[in-house]
Amino acid sequence: MPLVVRKLMPYVLNRSAGLLADPPLPPHMRLLARLSIALVAASVLAASPAQAQISWNWSFGSESGKFVTNGSGSPAAGTYSLQDFIVTSSGAGAPIGSVGGGQYLAQGFFTTTPYSFDWNGSAITKWNSAGSNGFDWWVFENASNANYFYFFGWEQNNLNTVDQATYYYQPVGVGQASYQLSVNVASVPEPSSLALVVAGLTGLAAIARRRRVTS
Repeated sequence: MPLVVRKLMPYVLNRSAGLLADPPLPPHMRLLARLSIALVAASVLAASPAQAQISWNWSFGSESGKFVTNGSGSPAAGTYSLQDFIVTSSGAGAPIGSVGGGQYLAQGFFTTTPYSFDWNGSAITKWNSAGSNGFDWWVFENASNANYFYFFGWEQNNLNTVDQATYYYQPVGVGQASYQLSVNVASVPEPSSLALVVAGLTGLAAIARRRRVTS
């Protein structure tokens, strides 16, 4: 749960209890108070660790997309496990889609999941994968054309270079170009829970103003 939500919770609960206490609110205002409290409660559920994810932007050459990994907040140095791979734009004509959507398969060249990467706080330092391939690569096969693969950690002439990538066409082989890879944090879903808290507080503030006017 975001720190600001944790800090606001005691205030919201105390304020809610006071507004629902004597003198009693009119029925419609009591309903608004309960809805406001429900919004705050929903924010707690939305920020639960089981739902925590980090979205990362990746780009190289004319290609771009996202990785979705475990984690929450601003990512500290550590290892992050892949949950989904997404292509959002492709100058090479690759399908727009994801592993989760079925357009890509997290496999290829004897590399398979689980996938993870090591992050030093500002950059990826190692791509981790399973399978019999000894190189540190992430490989994603185009599900509609098995001759094409996204390679991360691959440099031209079959070198293992952490900040290089390519959209690999198998018939051309290892002589095709690779490109400088950029990876950065895109977003953390936690602000949605903060928005629910803000909505709840707005409702409670409206009730308090109405009570002052009518008292």
